[in-house]
Amino acid sequence: MSDAITIVAGFGGSGGKILADFAGLLASDLHWRTEASRKVYMLLCDTDIEELGQAEARINAAFGGSAVMRPHLEVVKLSVGVGVIDQAIRNRWNRLDDVQKSRMSTKWWTRGDEVFTA
Repeated sequence: MSDAITIVAGFGGSGGKILADFAGLLASDLHWRTEASRKVYMLLCDTDIEELGQAEARINAAFGGSAVMRPHLEVVKLSVGVGVIDQAIRNRWNRLDDVQKSRMSTKWWTRGDEVFTA
């Protein structure tokens, strides 16, 4: 039997839902139910602490609340200690010319002509 491990990362609300669904699949599989705690590592990152809590609760519930059976889970609260990112993003956005804003808006969330920050 292989000693390889699996590392799965979930970012944001959708990533948390995917990790929770994946945990449900692991818990329902006869082999992985017993191997998950040894071979699966999950990294869950989000700025929304409420969504982090919901995803973490779903992952734990998939394994009946047993920390012994569930995969290793590391939760990273990206918004903790960060209170100025909104202004930093807006300052950078306001320094862009129209061509740069147009190009950037294809890679970043925008609301009309305004940059979106969470």
